[in-house]
Amino acid sequence: MGLVTREILKDVFEKQTAHQWVIRKSTAEERIEKLTQLKETILERMGDFVAAAMQDYLMPAETVQNQIYSVIQAID
Repeated sequence: MGLVTREILKDVFEKQTAHQWVIRKSTAEERIEKLTQLKETILERMGDFVAAAMQDYLMPAETVQNQIYSVIQAID
């Protein structure tokens, strides 16, 4: 996968901005379900996140894992 370009980021931001109105109409239960799915996906891909951060930012695995668990705690 190549570097993320300014154009790609702009496109993603525009799509998120347009989608915000759909999300605002969702129920609390629907948002909880999405957060639960996000949490499960993060935990499933933890190894990928750790490897990428170690490679890209030269971070120790333990530091990356602690940051990921902080996100998981925020979801909980």
